[in-house]
Amino acid sequence: MKLVFSRILKMISYVVTVLSVLMVGWVRSEDYIHQPIQYHSQTDSGTYNYGYDTGLFGAHQFHQEHKDAAGEVRGRYGYTDPNGKLRLVHYKSGPKGFEIISDTESTNTERPTISTDNTVTTYEI
Repeated sequence: MKLVFSRILKMISYVVTVLSVLMVGWVRSEDYIHQPIQYHSQTDSGTYNYGYDTGLFGAHQFHQEHKDAAGEVRGRYGYTDPNGKLRLVHYKSGPKGFEIISDTESTNTERPTISTDNTVTTYEI
């Protein structure tokens, strides 16, 4: 009888633990709201770190940038386009000037053509 009672108690304990973990995860995911943020820090030597994020609602945009002790600036910026696609650009600026490291531009290599018959050609990005 003690063995049966012990097993039942362990099973109840296990079920309560699992349900508790599931409830905490559910509540936290429902309560999470991505708030807009901004930050900036700068040292006397000229290095800096700044950025902002407008949040996930509306016209979502962000920018992050930092400058190191050697004077090189690196950063990234992006936005969510009207179709919900994230557009992202990583860049750096140093002795060679401004350089794009990577971006999420369209893979469409066709160039738009100018038409004289008033028609419009559109390309999906």
